[in-house]
Amino acid sequence: NTTKKKSFAIKFYPDNYIDKRKRLHNEVMTCKFLNDFIETPNVISYDEELNIALFEWIYGNSIININKSFLEQALGFIEKLKDLSKDKSISIPQASEACLSANELLSQIEKRYKILEPIKNKSLNNFLEKNFKPIWLRAIEFFNLRWPAKNFDQSLPQKKQTLSPSDFGIHNSLERQDGRICFIDLEYFGWDDPVKLCADFLWHPAMKLEKEHKIFWLDGVSNIFKNDTEFHQRFIASWPLYGLRWALIILNEYTNHGWYRRNHAIGSLRSKNILDTQLKKAEIICKEIF
Repeated sequence: NTTKKKSFAIKFYPDNYIDKRKRLHNEVMTCKFLNDFIETPNVISYDEELNIALFEWIYGNSIININKSFLEQALGFIEKLKDLSKDKSISIPQASEACLSANELLSQIEKRYKILEPIKNKSLNNFLEKNFKPIWLRAIEFFNLRWPAKNFDQSLPQKKQTLSPSDFGIHNSLERQDGRICFIDLEYFGWDDPVKLCADFLWHPAMKLEKEHKIFWLDGVSNIFKNDTEFHQRFIASWPLYGLRWALIILNEYTNHGWYRRNHAIGSLRSKNILDTQLKKAEIICKEIF
């Protein structure tokens, strides 16, 4: 929206009857909390009843190609969040779908699988039974042998948790005219395991990362959280599971709830082509796991 003097960005959030997460409240709270950082947009105003918020207009462009400058700025942002995380009294909730224990990660995958399994679609059914399930069983075995915690219910200690954007990458970034990156869409922000933040960045389907980019990112995050002596072990153990989790997230359009959210965001109609495209993306992820 544009006034005579300034431009603003209006954000409409999903109906709370459909998505129970307080996305507007969380994003507004997060942006105010991070107000001193040029990396995030300023909140101008908001209305929780109408479920809309008004943000400053970011003069810049969407990021098409990932380069070293973007990765360095992304790592710089994560390092600032890690430094803020030293204050454990900060009144910020857990990130959306945080994974603070082994069982939470396993449970999220199982829940998504059980939602998709009864859907009557031959292509989807074949993928789940013949492709996903064998890898899922192998990934659990791999995970069981490597997870460092004494038991799967044990939550990650607060001192090892970090404040995380949760949904983080070029898809939620804008490059300002001076080259600085602004990270937007922070409605899922909160406390989480830095391993999940690291893995999600690498697995997210919007992130077209070359091998050198992946190494640079992993080395950078590992260095930021170097005082967490089990970071690398947790990452290795859960890497296949986070890939499987993303394969199922991509298939969310097969569900009515998932399609409603997609339609709310981009106003598209469900079609076989779109579903087939999502299925191919999930297949690609599964091929990269082992």
